[in-house]
Amino acid sequence: MKHAAGFLRRLLVWSVTFAFVLGITRTIYQTPSAEADRRNLPAPGDLVDVGGFKMHIYCIGAGSPTVILETLSGGTSSYWGWVQPEVAKKTAFVFMKVSQGRCLAYGRNR
Repeated sequence: MKHAAGFLRRLLVWSVTFAFVLGITRTIYQTPSAEADRRNLPAPGDLVDVGGFKMHIYCIGAGSPTVILETLSGGTSSYWGWVQPEVAKKTAFVFMKVSQGRCLAYGRNR
């Protein structure tokens, strides 16, 4: 029984160590990769100041009526990528809620 307890303790220590090292490795890889993506693949549209928040919007087309496309369930404006050009034969305005995607909340509640 004493041998089994020692084995389980070593197994637990190795498992926790492995998970920690895996998490650190992921962070070391992901941080510069995400920054490179932001720099090399900029999103279309603009960040517009809305009451101290930066909201990402992408408007195309001209005319009336203006159609506003909102993403649901935490999605991004790219969900409308296939729809917006067709709707833009009028005016299509896609936005993301503050604190989603490329919007910036500046540390305040929504």
